[in-house]
Amino acid sequence: MTPDAAIAVPFYNNDVLMLRRRPDDRTITGVCFPGGTHEEGESYEDTALRELLEETSLVGVIRKRAANAYYTGRDGELHLLAVFIVDVSTQIVTLSDEHTDYYWVPTDLAGTATRKVLEDQWSIRRVNDPRRIPGA
Repeated sequence: MTPDAAIAVPFYNNDVLMLRRRPDDRTITGVCFPGGTHEEGESYEDTALRELLEETSLVGVIRKRAANAYYTGRDGELHLLAVFIVDVSTQIVTLSDEHTDYYWVPTDLAGTATRKVLEDQWSIRRVNDPRRIPGA
């Protein structure tokens, strides 16, 4: 199974970026990471970086692929999500209209929050190696 989507978990020094979706968004609610659907012809790394740029105006560098996660899509089917750790060089964010707010969370507090965001954002069923997700 190849991934259908990718997300970026952005880090600046010891902080991780979390976004708040618009309350009227039907696909994802609450706090999330930048991410979206993989487009034909692009790598999964490029998907994560493109979504990061589109949603936050941040330019990132992939540090590593942290995990694969399975989620239930709008079609009710199980899909694969590629999760990438991304380093950014600034905390200055310009949000897209998909989001209403953002939070830079210290990594010592982000472990539980990161896991919860992945579970809530994508209705994650299983992560292939949760120890590789920051703070998990």
